[in-house]
Amino acid sequence: MTIVICDNAALSALADLDLLSELARFFGEVSLTESVFREATHRNAPRRLRELLAGQPSWIDVRPDPEPLLHETRSLGKGEASSITAAYDSKLPALLVLDDLAARKIARSMDLRMAGVVGLLGRFAKAGQIDFSETTIRLRRTGFWITDNIVDQVRRELGL
Repeated sequence: MTIVICDNAALSALADLDLLSELARFFGEVSLTESVFREATHRNAPRRLRELLAGQPSWIDVRPDPEPLLHETRSLGKGEASSITAAYDSKLPALLVLDDLAARKIARSMDLRMAGVVGLLGRFAKAGQIDFSETTIRLRRTGFWITDNIVDQVRRELGL
């Protein structure tokens, strides 16, 4: 069993695309640290995300922030730092879902398994849940920054 630990940026992007339910369908359960939960329920978070979390869905597991946070994460926000520390400390294999470049660099240096939003969209498309091309276009329209290289890399890796 793999534990999926998701950061707020990925949750917000999926909320903007109205694809939060795909997380549940694809992974079964998603874990959030308390810091990520607070970010995701803040008044500036996407309305769909706030409403979903207000309903306390059974597939979302909110966990206390790990203490202490890893020293390597000190330059990151609390959400990214707590997510990376939770993945690092996990007794089960973990998939860390985050897009922040600095956070990904730190997670990569710790050999943590990661996926970003575009990678998740690729997995959803491979499973027949979404149309990858159409959804990446919609993602760009939300203001989420992605490069053609990232989209092309996911296409190649997943045979899309």
